[in-house]
Amino acid sequence: MALALGLATAGLLVAAAASGMALTQPLGQLWFNLDSGSLNLAQATIERAIWPPLWQFGVFPLLQQPGLYVGLGALALALVFLLLARRRRGRDRKFR
Repeated sequence: MALALGLATAGLLVAAAASGMALTQPLGQLWFNLDSGSLNLAQATIERAIWPPLWQFGVFPLLQQPGLYVGLGALALALVFLLLARRRRGRDRKFR
């Protein structure tokens, strides 16, 4: 799940950079400028089908952060998960 969100954020930032937008703008503003319909759909889906506080206290504050920082944070989180998975895999091999 974290990897999918990281990839989605990276794709959004690449599209924003290709469009000439400043990546220091809030992530939500970048998303709105690129495709406001999908932003509205994501909000409606999360609030109606998943859990309303997830949008209010999880996604919305993230969308208010500068896009570049969110992208770097997602990349760092993905690297941590990959390193932990690699470390765990290495331990499993030693005991076999």
